[in-house]
Amino acid sequence: AQFSTKSNITLKSRPELGDIDTANAAFGIFKYHPHVFQAAAESQRNFHGIGPSLSWEGSTPLAGHADQAQLGFDWAVNAALLFGRQKVKASHETNVTQFSQTAITKYNVLSSQHDGNSTARTRSVVVPNLGGSAGLSLNFPNAKIALGYRADFFFGAMDGGFDRRKNETTVFHGPYAKIAVGL
Repeated sequence: AQFSTKSNITLKSRPELGDIDTANAAFGIFKYHPHVFQAAAESQRNFHGIGPSLSWEGSTPLAGHADQAQLGFDWAVNAALLFGRQKVKASHETNVTQFSQTAITKYNVLSSQHDGNSTARTRSVVVPNLGGSAGLSLNFPNAKIALGYRADFFFGAMDGGFDRRKNETTVFHGPYAKIAVGL
């Protein structure tokens, strides 16, 4: 199994107009103190693993005859144990700046705070995988059409953390369609 994700996030906010000092407003002098918040995060994560897998599939006839057309209920379960490596390269930073403006002066920076961090981690992991599917099929003597729903869970496959390791389960699920023709 191979999984990879990339993300790039940028946030900019000025959530309030700031503190307005109106004590001298009658004289046309005012002070204005807005805050500006900025954040950025970037990450690349992946997992590569290999291991033994066990699966069991079955079909139960619901209606019809095997020599003509037959409607059936199909199901499958699978389990695997994957041995592999997680990798993450991530960085993030935040910045808070407070500006000051008066009727006489332009913007002046009163204070600024900057926090940032980057990390790169690699770790060997064992990832259990469980999955299953259920659906309906229409079976002909030399062909089969099936529709259903499938889900696969890879427990702890990805490292979703920034500053420290955080195991996250990767899930794939959704409808499926299958067409098979016998020769």
